[in-house]
Amino acid sequence: MSEIARRRIAALLLVAGVAVAALAIADVGPFDDPPTPEEEVSGTVSDFYGAAADGDFVAFCGLLTEQARAQLRGNASQLLGKEQSCADALDSGLGEVLQGATLEITEVSISGPQARVEARFKPADQPVQLRTVLLRETEGDWLVSDPG
Repeated sequence: MSEIARRRIAALLLVAGVAVAALAIADVGPFDDPPTPEEEVSGTVSDFYGAAADGDFVAFCGLLTEQARAQLRGNASQLLGKEQSCADALDSGLGEVLQGATLEITEVSISGPQARVEARFKPADQPVQLRTVLLRETEGDWLVSDPG
């Protein structure tokens, strides 16, 4: 084999090695790992507070357990004097404190179908609040049972 052919093969092997390493580092393709339960719980809490911060109360309410949604509707009905859906209650002004807020998750613990997330919640223009968010696994999905 000629020197040029060996160099081309070496270059191709080097490029292939770099491509494989990039896929492994990026955790994609054949190197993709399924999320851990802790990552799933963190993702749910981040999505939950992210939806609230964006004013997407339909998504926010969709990440609550049915019992938590019913409790929110009941509390809103007492405050507003009329029966409303979860999203409508928050859209009526009760969700304003959540808009523009940020959340930093500090700890996640899981015990069977229940999880607890410790977080630092910062509403817009207010001091940081420590929050304990409780979740329950329902039909394979983590849902917020108590937003803290």
